[in-house]
Amino acid sequence: MIPTYDYEVQMSIPLFTGGRLSAEQRRAQIQVEKAERTEIDIRNRIGEQVQSSLAEWKAARNEVNVANDALRLANEELDMARGRFAAGVTDNIEVVSAQDSLARASDNRIDAFYSFSAARAKLARAMGQVEETFGRSK
Repeated sequence: MIPTYDYEVQMSIPLFTGGRLSAEQRRAQIQVEKAERTEIDIRNRIGEQVQSSLAEWKAARNEVNVANDALRLANEELDMARGRFAAGVTDNIEVVSAQDSLARASDNRIDAFYSFSAARAKLARAMGQVEETFGRSK
């Protein structure tokens, strides 16, 4: 009864995995590059949205200024027409026309304020500051 021992060594050498490993590595690299390109594209789109929204906001602000000036001028026109009518220089058609101009100027001012508010909301959304801009007061 002599003790005997058996030792066994197993070695596995993959012969055909070099191509598979390099292909998987290349596929992972391509996915990383694709993610980087997507990130750059998204950043560019956000920048473009911010620039566009800012330009739209500035234009709407100018539109509000023009509408305010037009409303002021329409009020002055109405005052002058009423003065001329009271002095008997003209008839009431000029007063009615001035009132119509005042109503149109008022409507244009309302439209300008709406455009300004919409542009402001669009800019806040593009900048990611909607809650800061339009947040609820506590």
